[in-house]
Amino acid sequence: MKNQLEHLSSDKGGITLWAVIVVAALFVTIGLIVDGSAMINAYQRANSIAREAARVAGQQVIPAAPAGDAVVLDPYAAQTAGLAYLATAGCDGGTITIVGGTIDATCPYHYTTIFLPGNYHATGTGNATPLWVR
Repeated sequence: MKNQLEHLSSDKGGITLWAVIVVAALFVTIGLIVDGSAMINAYQRANSIAREAARVAGQQVIPAAPAGDAVVLDPYAAQTAGLAYLATAGCDGGTITIVGGTIDATCPYHYTTIFLPGNYHATGTGNATPLWVR
C-alpha cells in the first residue's frame, strides 16, 4: 500500500507538461512578433508605393501651357504613369483616381504569415495634390 501511495504522489512527469505549455506559449509569442512586424512592414510598404505612385502621376503635366497660365495635369498620362509605377513596384490591382487636382493611389499588398495560420492583405493608400511652382 505504501508503494502505491508513493507512486501516486510522485512528481515524475510534472515538469513535462509545464515545459510543453511554456514552449507552446513561446512559439505563439515568437509568431506574433515575427508575423506582426512583417505585417506592419507590408502595410508601410503598401503606403510607400501608393504615395510614390501618386507623386509620379502628379508629375504628368501638359507641357505646352503658355507662360503665366496655370499648369494643367494631363489625366490620361497621370493615370498611365501611376499605374505603370504600381505595376513595376509589384502592386497588382492598384488604382489611380484623379478628382480635380487630387490624385489618390491605392496599393493592395499581400503577406503570407510564417508562423501563424492565415494569409493577410495590407492595403496602402497615398494621395498627392500637385503644387506647381514656376
